[in-house]
Amino acid sequence: MANYCHSGGIFEKVIDGSLCLLKNKDKYVYKLNDTAAFLWELLENPQTSTKLTKALIKKYRISQSQAQKDVEDFLKYYLGEKLIKKVSD
Repeated sequence: MANYCHSGGIFEKVIDGSLCLLKNKDKYVYKLNDTAAFLWELLENPQTSTKLTKALIKKYRISQSQAQKDVEDFLKYYLGEKLIKKVSD
């Protein structure tokens, strides 16, 4: 199973209570909602999608199917934006 973590060159700052990200190469700011910010913080160290899903279930008390969908959506978007990357086990 793949592990995921932050890509290099990403700056983070809390603005008005929300975690925001800025890629070194872009001038675009990504404002994270609470769920995305929680997942982002977990990805400071490599994590599998299964671990991320279990963490969401525990924190937000949501169903496994909802947590899986949220994690899949998060991974797809943030991988596409090159904010996170797949890493070796």
